[in-house]
Amino acid sequence: MAKLLCVSVESVGNWWAGWQSDRHEALVSRSRGRRVGEYRVLDPDREQRVRQTLLDRRPGDMGLGGQL
Repeated sequence: MAKLLCVSVESVGNWWAGWQSDRHEALVSRSRGRRVGEYRVLDPDREQRVRQTLLDRRPGDMGLGGQL
């Protein structure tokens, strides 16, 4: 089964164990990766200012070469 689904044998085992314990909830997709905003360096105001600067100016105007 794992080979057919291109997943690890461990994943199939985890799915089966989850199915045996709480059926449908075990197979519901969950989001993966970092949560939105996790490890952000800029606060929302500064982030918006950077975005607006990139929209208002060309790379050469800011001393950058090439395209963004």
